Amino acid sequence: MVIFLLQGFDLLPVGSSMKVSTRMEVRTMAKVSAELLEKLQAGEDEQMQLIVRTTDDPGQYVAFLEGQGIEVRQQFRLTRRLAIQGPAVACLALVNESWVEVLEEDRPVHTWEG
Repeated sequence: MVIFLLQGFDLLPVGSSMKVSTRMEVRTMAKVSAELLEKLQAGEDEQMQLIVRTTDDPGQYVAFLEGQGIEVRQQFRLTRRLAIQGPAVACLALVNESWVEVLEEDRPVHTWEG
């Protein structure tokens, strides 16, 4: 299993002589939580369900995502989000895309009956 760290806009294998820059660390942490980043790095081919918030109309990225082996399950144009499912390694690479604002886990929504 190969685990990658983010360096600039490149993915580097863990154990390489280069360290993650503070600037990229901050940018990555703004796009994805530490918990999700750890899951994506450990997941390799595991199917992940995520929500991607985009900088603009999400519909224009559907073909790109499908080309990366990521299924677009739903589009939310008003909130600029895509519900996706794909291999963890392909989803991890989305952190480097300039049009991706935030990656978050797609979790069940529960209502509270009071």
